[in-house]
Amino acid sequence: MRLALRPPARRTVDIAVVPMINIVFLLLLYFLVAGRLSGDPGPAVQLPVGGTSKDPAPITLTVHVTAGDGISINGKAMDEATLRSAFAAVANQASHHVLIRADARASAQALHQIMAAGDALGLASFELATLETLGSSQQALR
Repeated sequence: MRLALRPPARRTVDIAVVPMINIVFLLLLYFLVAGRLSGDPGPAVQLPVGGTSKDPAPITLTVHVTAGDGISINGKAMDEATLRSAFAAVANQASHHVLIRADARASAQALHQIMAAGDALGLASFELATLETLGSSQQALR
């Protein structure tokens, strides 16, 4: 009597790609929506046009200047004393960079006041947020 050995049955593995694609798209959608919810706290300002496109430095503190020369940090109005105390907390950090989001109609006096307060505490890294200048073809459309 001879026993015929059958080869073991091959199991085919079907990779379900469609559910994996659905999960990837859901994660993409989640991060797109969640990323837009983290807005910049502070008053709405109309940034001046100018500057170049460069990679910004990591921001430690953002200072807002309104059209009426009102200075605020995180939506809280600042006078000179509270501005200096906010800058003192930033100056203690190893790397510090202050971004100034000033309205295009703000006076240079307010910008000077911010930079003088930071300079008194040893802050040397300031950046003024601007809108990029448009190319010549886009400027003709204006």
